Amino acid sequence: MTGTTWLLVEAVVGGSSYPAPQTNSSPSIRRFTVRFDKGRVQGSDGCNSVAAAATVEAHTVTISTYTSMTLKACRYDALRSAYVRDIFGRSTSWTVVDDSLTLTTAGGDTFRYEPMIFRP
Repeated sequence: MTGTTWLLVEAVVGGSSYPAPQTNSSPSIRRFTVRFDKGRVQGSDGCNSVAAAATVEAHTVTISTYTSMTLKACRYDALRSAYVRDIFGRSTSWTVVDDSLTLTTAGGDTFRYEPMIFRP
């Protein structure tokens, strides 16, 4: 889980499913990413970047309220709002199965990621 940049491929928030806003094979400006490394987490909702302290344990990750966040004038949507609200500042369970990371919030929202493939 740590040391990998993960690309969001599916989210279920409040019972509503949000398919991937992008894929590795068709890059998009709306890349929702997360990366855990050395006691920190960094993420992006495709517009703003956010960072926070993170403690990764056996199957939970506790993420502090974000310590830095860019404040660009982004178009509001439910997924973007939930992405920052539900992941940062919360304790979340995680699983990795077949190269797929799933973060599950206490409220039951899920965010499923695949490793991001960097292409020159």
